[in-house]
Amino acid sequence: MQADLDEIWLSPPLHMTITPLSTPLLNLDIPNPGAAVQVDCVDAAGKPIAGAKVIVERPDGPLASLDWPANFVADGAGQAWIPTLGAGEHAIKSGDGSASVAVTVAPLPSAEVTVKLQSRTNGAKPGQ
Repeated sequence: MQADLDEIWLSPPLHMTITPLSTPLLNLDIPNPGAAVQVDCVDAAGKPIAGAKVIVERPDGPLASLDWPANFVADGAGQAWIPTLGAGEHAIKSGDGSASVAVTVAPLPSAEVTVKLQSRTNGAKPGQ
């Protein structure tokens, strides 16, 4: 079982067994809405990677693949924009898994967060 808020913020999955004689109390922990995140995708030399794919690791569960795109794509300046995340810790990785970065998102109202996702190779286009 899983819950979401506004089809954006997900609770962690909750596994339970329901029997005809039980009515368990549910506590689904949906994080507070958090700030947007700008991901600067760069190669090993620090040059922007246009078209890089960026993936936000989401909680497992039945809603995880329904609410979000599979990946975000960097623009010509190598910047991918993630409109909002739940407040707290998140892992962001390149589409091919060669780079990752942790980000802490503050609850709204707060300023956007900018992180650098740096590939290990020059001229690389992560995820493509």
